[in-house]
Amino acid sequence: MGLKTKKGFDISAFTLKVIACLIMLIDHITILFTDYGTTIYTAGRAIGRIAMPIFMFFLVEGFFYTKNRWRSLIVLAIFALISETPFDWAFWGLNYSTESVFYGQNMLVTMFIVYATLMGIDYIRKKFFFGNYAYYSFASAFLIVIGSGAAFLLKTDYSYFGVMVGMGFYFFRFKKMRILMYYVVCLLIYSINGNMIEFVSVLAFLLIFLYNGRQYPKSFSYLTKNGEDITEKYKHKSYYVLKYAFYLFYPLHLTILCLIRFNFAYGI
Repeated sequence: MGLKTKKGFDISAFTLKVIACLIMLIDHITILFTDYGTTIYTAGRAIGRIAMPIFMFFLVEGFFYTKNRWRSLIVLAIFALISETPFDWAFWGLNYSTESVFYGQNMLVTMFIVYATLMGIDYIRKKFFFGNYAYYSFASAFLIVIGSGAAFLLKTDYSYFGVMVGMGFYFFRFKKMRILMYYVVCLLIYSINGNMIEFVSVLAFLLIFLYNGRQYPKSFSYLTKNGEDITEKYKHKSYYVLKYAFYLFYPLHLTILCLIRFNFAYGI
């Protein structure tokens, strides 16, 4: 979003992503190691709701800054495939069948659908926005319906809601109040079945609005033995390393948590 914050406390992309990963870790520890319906379970799951908007925010931000969107889409697809087995282990157990694979798909599948939809919308915008705004609007809405429908039918994590959140960060970029109001409306629709715990995720915007547009904390820098600052020279390389590290964290932490849980449960 590249939001400009007032002088004072702000957060870099790296810090925000670490926070989101820790929140997601709390959520998955809660799922695997606490009993459903307990106070600890409810609290852990509520905290976990904060992670998704942050990850979706950076997915869309990355969409604007990447030099090769097709490569990013392929990377998402690869990590989505890698993550599916750990995800199924976490939610359905070691004895999941081929049928249970279709009970739900991991969050990276949702992010893949969002990214593919954004690529289609952006292509249409470049082709028709200035010549025929009505066509652009209709075609974009059609692609969003297709993307949302795909997420719903595939039963991806966060379903159509995740797709709509991604679209919000795209269309309301730089518009704090609009994206917040849009998000609340999406929440009202998504929570119509009574899942009010999702409203805790609004707290994510307190963090997102503090984003300072920097990849790393201001204190972060590469220094040579002579004291020369070479941060600018290596920042792009470190960006890609950390990008893939954050993607890898998703299947890796699920695998480790599952192994710990099943070791205690089955002695394997």
